[in-house]
This record gives sequence, structure tokens and C-alpha cells, in this order.
Amino acid sequence: MKSSLWVSILLLAAMPASAQNKVPSYSVKFDLGYGCNFIYGNDDGPDIVGQSSCDSPSPAYFTPSGGLVWMGPTFYPYGYAMTTRSNNNNDGTYTLDGADFSGPIVPYSVAGNWVVGGATYIYHSGTFFDPTGGVKTGWVKVVTNPRGDAFVLGYADAGFPTKKALQPTGKGPVLAEFSGANQSLLYATYLNALGFNNLRMMVRDKGGNIYLAQNGANGLGILVKLSASLPQKVLYKKNLAYPISALAVDAYQQVYLVSGASGVPMVNAAIATPGGPSDTSIVVLSPKADRIVYSSYLGGNTDIPSGVGVDANGNVVLGGIESDYVWDGRYPCTDGTANCSEGTYFANFGPLLRSHAPASLNFGKRTVGTTTVLALPLKNTGNIPISVAGTTLAGSAFTLLNTCAGALNPDVTCALKVAFHPTSTGAVTGSVVISSNSADSPQAVKVSGIGK
Repeated sequence: MKSSLWVSILLLAAMPASAQNKVPSYSVKFDLGYGCNFIYGNDDGPDIVGQSSCDSPSPAYFTPSGGLVWMGPTFYPYGYAMTTRSNNNNDGTYTLDGADFSGPIVPYSVAGNWVVGGATYIYHSGTFFDPTGGVKTGWVKVVTNPRGDAFVLGYADAGFPTKKALQPTGKGPVLAEFSGANQSLLYATYLNALGFNNLRMMVRDKGGNIYLAQNGANGLGILVKLSASLPQKVLYKKNLAYPISALAVDAYQQVYLVSGASGVPMVNAAIATPGGPSDTSIVVLSPKADRIVYSSYLGGNTDIPSGVGVDANGNVVLGGIESDYVWDGRYPCTDGTANCSEGTYFANFGPLLRSHAPASLNFGKRTVGTTTVLALPLKNTGNIPISVAGTTLAGSAFTLLNTCAGALNPDVTCALKVAFHPTSTGAVTGSVVISSNSADSPQAVKVSGIGK
């Protein structure tokens, strides 16, 4: 991956400044791992801790102060869980609630005061409880809302006690909501009718919508968005042309998908060509998942991607394992020792500020002395808000009725209204110029009309 990165940097350096701004910035760093020891990426932020070379990093999230937290896929089997691993002691033990411990670890998922780890029981605020009604169930993922309620993803045999369900009966994946106040079941549904059978990925946006993803029998991704309101509705279901390894969602309901295969469609890419058959890639989808905002490869060869996080400013961090050994200069690795260990990578993509306006606006033939108003759409096609500084118009037969000045959120369109009022017969032209902090600014739109 390292060699491809240097090529990418050189290519970007040769581009005009405007061209560089039209793709997200990209950087990557590697942490050395030996065997199954943990990797400590202390320079990646105040809270970051990389996972070991033989255990991929789990999904990341950002703290309110801007620090990055990588969730280690570990659960201490006696009710202790690591919500962050910023206090690793570098000696095989970890500080949790002021006490050091070590010992066997098993897979888990944790959010707030909730922990699930494959077993029937769910751990919450110091106690375990069984919500299954005796039905064989295993839990794999938990997320919470601001009230402290838990949304838990798992698998159950037929007969799980569903409630207000999208799918009341079934067998396989289940989604359940539990009260943070008293652990009571608020909602539960089966999900296998949506085509899920190996569901492991779930996130929740600030509005309460749930996003679910897995790879289907063909190895390609399935992405579903469920409404926050009950009865729950399927807002969209997308069958993707590439596999998914991790997902995240931002405040604008844009979905960030990580893949580990070639063949991913590239849009506004920092690196448009894969470095090998299993190069990691990032794909950012619009709120309706009907458009790729941007996508890019990392330039690696034999990556194992596993985690992604996005902050409020559109900065993306994703991570995983780089196993082609090129990253640290020891390729090919032949000594068979710990020096052949895989390495953990952390890749960063900056925000994308893009916008789109049509090249022209034609009023056609209009009667002299009349006024016709048409809309000129300005759309934010990036992943963070753009700031429209102002709009100017040239042309005596035209009038600009508004300017769209201010912030324009991702995937939102502002309609500039242009009036045409011919005072004589014949063709007339003018121009509208839109200024913003978009990489596409200034955007000039030719306006034309014919007086008759």
C-alpha cells in the first residue's frame, strides 16, 4: 500500500489546485504488529488504540472533543466491557473502572451501559437479563439512543416474543429495542424477509433511523434503512455491486461503506484504481442512497478492512489489516518469524466540498413586456455543508430574485429564481455567477431568452 500512496501523492502534486480540491484529501499510516500483540496508535488522537495484527480494528467513532476511539472486539466474560481502550497499559493488562485485569476475551458489542456477546443474556448496568422467552437466541450488536434505550441485533429461532413488528414471525435475524429505564421490551421484529441471513452490521442516525448491512449469498452487499417511527417502515433497500465490511452514518444521513474488493464504482476518487484484488475502498452514499457522493481506493493489495468512523466535519477514518507486507519494506517475507506479522492501517479522508449548477438556463421565446420566472437549481453534491457567499447577475433583461446565500446542506438543492422581462424583440443573454467555498466555485450559468 505504501508504494501506491507515494504515487498518489505525486499525482496529486502535479494537478492544478482546483482539480486537487475536487476529490477528498487522503493519507494513511501504518502501525507495526508482532504476532497478536496490541498496537498503540497514540499519534492518531487522544483516545485512539489500534487493535492487534491478528484481530482487525472494530468500528470507530469520534468523541465530542474530536478524539478517535477504536472499539476493540473484546469482552471480559465476567461482566466487564471495554467501551474504549485508551488506558491500555502496554503490558497485557487494561485499566477498566480503575482496576487492572487480564485473561481470556470473547467477542462482544458495547454501547453505553449495554453489552451483548453472543449469549442469550444481555448485560445492562451491572446485571444480566434474558429477554428471549426461552427461545434460543444469540446477540451480536448493540447501539443506543440518547434516552439510554438499546437497539440489539441478534439471531433467534422461531417463537421470539416480537412486538410492534415489521415481521412478526420468522427465524434468523432479529432486531429488538429495550428500555434503558427498566429493560422492558419496547419493540422486536424478525428481519429474514428482507433477505438477511448473516446480519452483523448496524448503525443508528441521530433521527433514530436504523441502517443494516450484510453480504448476501453472492458475496455482495445488502443495505437497508428502517424508519425511526413505529410501525417501522423500510425506507430503502439497496442491493450493491460490491461487498461491505463496515458502515457508519453521519448527521445528514449519508452512509459510509467500507469494502475490501476491486470492482467498486469510483466517483470523485482520490485513488481510482485498486492496488490489488482486495484493496480497501470507501463509498459514501447520499441520504437516499441513490447517488455516490465519493468513493476511493486506498492503494493496497491484500487488505482486510473492518472499521469506519466519520466526524461532524466530514472527516473519515477507516482501518483494518494490511497483509501484503509491502507497507514496512519487508516484501517478500521469508524468515517465518514475528517480523512477518501483518500491520494495522489507519486511513483518513478529508471532507468533500462540491456543488452542481446547470451550465445554462434558457427562457425560450417570451412576449415583450411580460415577466417569466424560472428556477436555477444549485445542489450540494459533497458530504458537508457548503457556504454560498453570494450570487451576481449580468444582463439588463434579467433579474435575480434571490441569492441562496448561507449554508447549504449535503444533497440539498437551493432554487435560484431568475426573472426574464424582455423590453424589445430579439435574442438576449446574460450570466449568473455563484460564489461559495465549493471546489466548483465560481459557477457561471449562461442565461438566455428571446423577446417576441
